[in-house]
Amino acid sequence: MSQEEKTDDCPELGDKHGRFVVIGNGESKGGKKYLKVKCSCGTIKDVLKWNITSGHIVSCGCAAREAQRKYFRTGTKKAPVKI
Repeated sequence: MSQEEKTDDCPELGDKHGRFVVIGNGESKGGKKYLKVKCSCGTIKDVLKWNITSGHIVSCGCAAREAQRKYFRTGTKKAPVKI
């Protein structure tokens, strides 16, 4: 793998991934690299670098909460039935 390929997947300050914007390097824990990110809702978190670059995580949880509120509005929809 060349040096150019390695830097392509390395997020830089200000890069946007989903609802996150990279604002710095987080603490390394257990040999794993974390990035300090700010979500569009204002939450600041340290997130595993791999989760950001792979697209596995796109928000701090606010997107799931918004989708849940939209789906379960009172009187508009019923919860899905699992069989």
